[in-house]
Amino acid sequence: MEPIKTEKEYHEKVSRRRELHDKERWTTPEREEHEQLELMLAQFEKRHWPTGVKVKTDPCPFCASLELGIDLLTVNNPHVLKATDTGFRVKCKVCGALGARAVNEEEAIDRWNMRTW
Repeated sequence: MEPIKTEKEYHEKVSRRRELHDKERWTTPEREEHEQLELMLAQFEKRHWPTGVKVKTDPCPFCASLELGIDLLTVNNPHVLKATDTGFRVKCKVCGALGARAVNEEEAIDRWNMRTW
């Protein structure tokens, strides 16, 4: 399988992994596909979220996972020529939940821990 290149493709692979995971029984090709998906997702996560957040964060409010990372944001504004907005946010590696945008990693973690959902 080709490596994952975009975040959209990443989310598609996560959905497929969930489909396989929810099945009661796997065929041999499905088991092999699941193993390949796990490897590809781990490689993508390591490239895009190199610093895993292991301390100071509350678990994900949706899936209770502690597998969290810092997501670097770069948002291009199509209404303003050459305007770029950057920031950070905490992202759950299991379910994809996102925290509030912040100026730096520490503020992103603080906002994640102070969320009201």
